Amino acid sequence: MQSLLNVIESLNEQHQAIDCFASENEPEGRKKRIAALAPLFLNNDLRIADAHDAVKKWIDVLQDLGFDTATLSVGYGRAFDFVIDAVSESISCIATNIEELLERN
Repeated sequence: MQSLLNVIESLNEQHQAIDCFASENEPEGRKKRIAALAPLFLNNDLRIADAHDAVKKWIDVLQDLGFDTATLSVGYGRAFDFVIDAVSESISCIATNIEELLERN
């Protein structure tokens, strides 16, 4: 999804039509990390954290996204709400870029 969004954002930035999506060459920046999609990866990490002892990793990611991890001492409810809200924003980011591309065609 991140690679697809990288390509779509590039097409949008250059005001290119969807026809430019087909290419024999790999698009530049295809593997660039997109901060807006980080919550999608965090959501998956949270789902498997307990099973794989990855709690420290996702706490660090929560902090990187701006969550006050001190509130974890009273439970994970706020963290869960924070992640769900951020996932919603990630999906909106993807939808907005796709809509922008489709509107030009």
